[in-house]
Amino acid sequence: MNDLKNIDHQALLAHLRSSLGNERNSLASFLRYLGEVDSRRLYAEEGQPSLFAFCTNALTLSEAESFARITAARLIRRFPVIHDHLRSGALSLTSLRLISAHLTEENADHIFANVVGRSSRDIEKMVATLANKRAIAQSASDTTAKIGISFPRSLFHDAQSASGSHEPPVLCHKPDRTRYVAAEHVEIRFVANEQLLAKIDRIKGLALSKNIGSRLEDVFDHVLESYLKHHDPARRAAKNRQSKREGPESKKSNSGRYIAQKIKDEVYKRDGGQCTFKASTGSRCPARVGLEFDHCRPVALGGNAANADDVRLLCRAHNRLAAERSFGAATVAAAIARQSQKAKNIGFR
Repeated sequence: MNDLKNIDHQALLAHLRSSLGNERNSLASFLRYLGEVDSRRLYAEEGQPSLFAFCTNALTLSEAESFARITAARLIRRFPVIHDHLRSGALSLTSLRLISAHLTEENADHIFANVVGRSSRDIEKMVATLANKRAIAQSASDTTAKIGISFPRSLFHDAQSASGSHEPPVLCHKPDRTRYVAAEHVEIRFVANEQLLAKIDRIKGLALSKNIGSRLEDVFDHVLESYLKHHDPARRAAKNRQSKREGPESKKSNSGRYIAQKIKDEVYKRDGGQCTFKASTGSRCPARVGLEFDHCRPVALGGNAANADDVRLLCRAHNRLAAERSFGAATVAAAIARQSQKAKNIGFR
């Protein structure tokens, strides 16, 4: 570094600009590679439950760096023109984060024309205007609209206040703030006590259902769905109608998939509440949320759950990888599509 002192001003600035260009080129290339890894789901082969975990664990990126790069990589796959804009510096990771929720195939050209080469502050204003227009278009009286809930991670990741006080925050019975951040999506903020935080962490640790992810939005959605399942008369009626349509034969044909609670408890304790998949390097998947009980031998191939040795814990990504290795990726993708459509049909019936 001492040799830099011998470089004249103009040469130093030239090197600086050249380095910046190299950095942008490297970032654009990295994002293309990352998008391809995502498309091939290679993170599962590497023993990671998600692309985010792969970035934070295997690539040692911070959570913020991982989120920004995953967002950009997936946008590049949808809109390849972004790659050149990143290389030229006309767009940044921050710009892409700001417009990601609003980009569609229909408005992409219009949005790019208004954000390329603009500052983050200008883009923030444009996005706010776009979000407000959508919010206004969303009728305030439309109570049937599907609402996505976004909770700031920082609210739950640090129970200690910024001042260093360990006094538990006051739990409010109503949200402190609810606002639209886009059409059909609202941000809800509230202050909770440490007991609620402990419950949230516990649910995430016991996330064995296929319908729950690791995000706070997923956790709350799962809990609310569980409540509605047991207390909503309309849900119970729909379930009864489905049971009558399927009949007793359906239950018999599905009996091989049943895993007794006693066996589930034994498997969970044996596997330490962690995905059991190991990569070729011998490293074990670190996932402890979104886990699923998997038949070591697929039911379709004669497997059952007679005892704990027949069952293992896998995260969703590695459960799917195991199925793909047994039946092929195309077969598994088709089965997932059928199940997804079936769930939609039941939900709207």
